[in-house]
Amino acid sequence: MTNATAAVPSDADLLKAAKSSARRVQPAHNGNAGNGTGIALIPGLEHVPEGLTRMVITPPLAEKWVERNGKNRSRSDSTIYAYARDMRNKRWDYTGDPISFDLHGNLINGQHRLLACIIAETPFESAVVTGLPPEAQKAMDQGRPRLLPDILVLDGIDHRSPNRLAATARVILQIKLMGEGQAAVGYRSRRNTRAELLEIVGRHPLLKDSIVLVEKTKGPPASLLAALHYIGSIILEMPEKADAFIRVFQSGVPAYDNCAAHSLREFLLRHQAKSTRLLPEVIFKSTIRAWNAFTQNEPRTKWHAIRDQSVSIHKLDLSKL
Repeated sequence: MTNATAAVPSDADLLKAAKSSARRVQPAHNGNAGNGTGIALIPGLEHVPEGLTRMVITPPLAEKWVERNGKNRSRSDSTIYAYARDMRNKRWDYTGDPISFDLHGNLINGQHRLLACIIAETPFESAVVTGLPPEAQKAMDQGRPRLLPDILVLDGIDHRSPNRLAATARVILQIKLMGEGQAAVGYRSRRNTRAELLEIVGRHPLLKDSIVLVEKTKGPPASLLAALHYIGSIILEMPEKADAFIRVFQSGVPAYDNCAAHSLREFLLRHQAKSTRLLPEVIFKSTIRAWNAFTQNEPRTKWHAIRDQSVSIHKLDLSKL
């Protein structure tokens, strides 16, 4: 079992674990798992009264429960990996959302959490409900999910635009993952959890100042510029350079001959005027390259829609993100 100080597992690590688990855990039931005996058939619940209970679910128990996964929705690997990271890194909280079994003992809700528990090799606490009618499965997961901006408001985060704060936190985490090589499988292919993003917001309370500063910029997304301004001014301790970088995108005035920030701004605006779509990954990586060149006053006049080249921010200590 991994302790709380262990490094965040990459999706490649989790994928390897998932494939190993998939060979061990296969659904043993398709349809009714029994003839009305229900709870007596479910390992770990033989002596628990039917209804709702709260308990700690261990990986071996999760394996046995997944075997009772008959008719259920398709599995989402990205969801499983995301849950597993939170469990392994002690970010998984008890919510009261139950693992659910029908009156025949079939698992009808909770497969992603159980598979994540197996992969993370980490127990988790959950509500468990048994004896539900099979048709209850059709009514599950129909509510609107609580998104990160909603959580920020509930947490009393003092910021006028929780949506912008959430978007900028995602960019900070993406920069960190790309620097660690965890996003090499594709831009935004890794699902981030609310717990991971809330951790970013909590660690960087001054992020909101950069979000306000980048208003009225043109070219790259404001969330990307806010993240780069924050990293430049606070993490890299280059506030004047960070401010100058943002001013170029606000004013359209180059900071030096063949200014990298200015040429990128004009390149992106030309594409916007022609309604030609650039992939978000291209804009993301190009803007980081513009920042790197800008900090050294390096000239840059041409930009290309290159997706596959890796990119990182010069001299950035990723542990500070």
